[in-house]
Amino acid sequence: NGQIEEAFSGHDLVRVFGREADVLKEFDGKNEALYKASFGAQFVSGMIMPVMNFISYLSYVGIAVVGGLRVASGAMTLGDATAFIQYSREFTQPLGQMAGMANMLQSGVASAERVFELLDEEEQLPDTAARTLPVRTHGHVEFEHVSFSYTPGRPLIEDLSFAARPGQTVAIVGPT
Repeated sequence: NGQIEEAFSGHDLVRVFGREADVLKEFDGKNEALYKASFGAQFVSGMIMPVMNFISYLSYVGIAVVGGLRVASGAMTLGDATAFIQYSREFTQPLGQMAGMANMLQSGVASAERVFELLDEEEQLPDTAARTLPVRTHGHVEFEHVSFSYTPGRPLIEDLSFAARPGQTVAIVGPT
């Protein structure tokens, strides 16, 4: 969200400096990383509940088979086997509910980390009102033998010299 907000709010600047391709490439990279992380988290979150149900049903079947064999051999009564099955269901139900809430718990921990990170930041000191202005200057600026280029080997300005006296407005005008 921060990347998108920054790209849209600075869209005019991005266009002025011709950085559309760079911003798009950076966005695509972050979007792909977000997709992979979200897909992995949703996959794990979506698999927790079915796996817990599978384990719960597997234990139910195991207890029913062992209990049935023990009831058939006379080592256990039918009521004891039924009670044992019910107790196992009562035990696995809260575990299944906790597994179902794992995604919310994970999200809460991540949010808490961001909140505590913000709370741990140092306090900013307020600006003092007792600031003094800099000493007044004469406004006389001179450039002597200045050269400039954006790319090596292609000079844009060569050996420029001029003086800007107080009260004058000076500009260097070109095709840009």
